[in-house]
Amino acid sequence: MSLFVPKENLVFKKVFLFVVTLFITLLLVNPFGLLIEKSETQVYRRIIGKQKQHIDLDSAGIPIMEYGGNLGKQYNIVTVAEYAIDLSKQTDALKGTQFYDCINWLIRNSEFLNDSSIIYFNHYSWSGYKMSPPWRSAMNQGRAIQAFIKAYELSSDTLYLNLARRSMNTLYTEVKDGGVTYIDSSGYWYEEYADDNVPQSRVLNGMIVVLQALSDFHKVTNDPGSLFLFTKGVNAVKSSLHLYDNKGHSNYDVLGKPASPWYHNFHIELMDFMYTETHDPVFNDYKQKWLLYKEPSYLAALIHKPTRIGVFVVFTLFVSVLLIVSIPGYFIWFRKELERRRTLNMKHEMRDT
Repeated sequence: MSLFVPKENLVFKKVFLFVVTLFITLLLVNPFGLLIEKSETQVYRRIIGKQKQHIDLDSAGIPIMEYGGNLGKQYNIVTVAEYAIDLSKQTDALKGTQFYDCINWLIRNSEFLNDSSIIYFNHYSWSGYKMSPPWRSAMNQGRAIQAFIKAYELSSDTLYLNLARRSMNTLYTEVKDGGVTYIDSSGYWYEEYADDNVPQSRVLNGMIVVLQALSDFHKVTNDPGSLFLFTKGVNAVKSSLHLYDNKGHSNYDVLGKPASPWYHNFHIELMDFMYTETHDPVFNDYKQKWLLYKEPSYLAALIHKPTRIGVFVVFTLFVSVLLIVSIPGYFIWFRKELERRRTLNMKHEMRDT
């Protein structure tokens, strides 16, 4: 109990303690809320046996994604291709061997879409966009193109350039025909989650990753087809970019899903790429606009969109502060109470004498 309130007014003391605790909690929740949330999430995952999403390597050195939960470990085309791209930048001989192991894995896991095109499937469910295996993704095509370009640059073997071209040719085929592209009056949209039986999500980063691959292919080959596909894709992005702006914050998809802080920053990088490649000021305008966005405080975000873990974080912090404030307060009150009783006893003794 506090020394600054009268002992007789126990209710006032409790209210005072509650207000002080709440005030301190509100001061601490913004700087420490996210850190506490991450820690509590890790503890919760350990308790229920759910692993955090991460990448492992199988016995052949091929990356395999650990999604945790029901998905468990799954091979992911984009993950393998990106791993190969990273390995291509290293000079270690072992890394070089691993690079070609990944490239060969991509070849083995490609399928013919038609005589001039190959496609890559993901063989697991993805509930976020209601995808059932096997499902297609333009991002698979884009990252595979980039991985094969790296293989060509390292080996000068035109086999890999041909594989990159066949991966690119799939972009001519519409989703309704088993491809990955939505074609309309605005241009060509290369869909990360390609399925005609689900709502079009039109994920922004997946689309522009494909444009990066088309740009890379054109710079190596000067191929008119890649320029055509790039131009059609740029037109589609430009015409729909306003749909991804949410008061200065970017959305992840056209359905209105807000981008996480990481993806928001990635979108800014992608706008820089688009402006550098096209010199169209609209892309720089969105880059500058999204750069100005400031993430809301932890408490403001929680008030706007409450989450169970967020509420639990505030509760945990409140209880911790309450204990920290109460324990020393109790001992201070206890000492004062002893002194008060000692004084009363002395007065009684004096009166008795």
